[in-house]
Amino acid sequence: MAALINAKANEIVFTSGATESDNMAIIGAMERYKEKGNHMITCETEHMAVLNTARFIEGKGKRVTYLPVDEFGTVDPSAVHDAINEHTVLVSIMAANN
Repeated sequence: MAALINAKANEIVFTSGATESDNMAIIGAMERYKEKGNHMITCETEHMAVLNTARFIEGKGKRVTYLPVDEFGTVDPSAVHDAINEHTVLVSIMAANN
């Protein structure tokens, strides 16, 4: 599989689905970069897998900013910019939803 996408074998992780993947990516990134910060940014309309994981990491002492969306479901890019601070290690905002 790695050879097909020009990756290293240890860069590929198989999961049971999207929710597990979201959990692993968010928790993994927040843990990996905990020395750099404890802040994540997402939006209020993110997928529940992301929102539930954001609430989970809040329970572990991390900070999460939930940005609002406009009537079209769009996050204002300047709001993302303004929410980023020296403790931000992850921004998770989906481009589209089914």
